Amino acid sequence: RENLIRGILGADLVGFHTYDFARHFISAVKRIIDLDFTNLPGGVMGVKYSGREISVLISHVGINSETFLSRIHSKNVQKYVKKLKLRYSNKKVILSIDDLDVVKASYLKLQAFKEYLHKNYSTKNDNIVFVQIILPSTSDNERLSISKLYEKDINQIKNEYGNDVIDVIERSN
Repeated sequence: RENLIRGILGADLVGFHTYDFARHFISAVKRIIDLDFTNLPGGVMGVKYSGREISVLISHVGINSETFLSRIHSKNVQKYVKKLKLRYSNKKVILSIDDLDVVKASYLKLQAFKEYLHKNYSTKNDNIVFVQIILPSTSDNERLSISKLYEKDINQIKNEYGNDVIDVIERSN
């Protein structure tokens, strides 16, 4: 436990999704290596450790729901929805739109879908399709490295469960 905490404190910034997670971390730091949190310059919460100040950040991951809702009703999106409904009329669709980026969750979603199929798929219940719309990443090098991971898993899924359970669409914008 102590080595893990000290290893984490080797970073300049430690981020959490919720206040509760950050509070548990700070509590563990106090219990395990007897350090108190402090308010750092700028009102940031943190810990002083080995002559350094480590910031503790709380940053929710999510979407701007107002922007999302306004785009749902646009003509282009409605046209695309109709196209998807026609294409997959007899299937339950899991739709995901993600950047092809190492730090995004798109690859983890692919892994989760693969695990779902492994645990739940049967030819009697083949009415599901995972439609992954991929937006370009910020870096060509990132895109190439994660594309190879994607291709391997997508091919494995198609070989094991058929071409109709997954559809990956690469978009330019």
